[in-house]
Amino acid sequence: MTAPIALVNDLLEWVAARPRTYRETMDAWRTSCPKLPVWEDAVDSGFLRITRSDVENELVVVLSAKGRTFLTLASHVRREELLDDCRLGARSIEHEHPLPRRRPEPK
Repeated sequence: MTAPIALVNDLLEWVAARPRTYRETMDAWRTSCPKLPVWEDAVDSGFLRITRSDVENELVVVLSAKGRTFLTLASHVRREELLDDCRLGARSIEHEHPLPRRRPEPK
């Protein structure tokens, strides 16, 4: 996969949000930039499937089982990274700006 994982994840979340036509997907995600083949990487990795709609016989883009699994794992990893960032950020702030110590009250 050559596209940034975050962009592939964005594409999968976008498709998962509601049914998408092939035309709509191409309008939003196709790029001519060889360094950002998000659509191609998602399809080549087996995260997306292109099928025909039963209703209008139109091409639609849907998540594959592998794509759903990827999204689930990615959201878990993101939550863990956010928690780590919060923990590190709290330590960093505490180190840079220590809370004032309470002075003991005189007796």
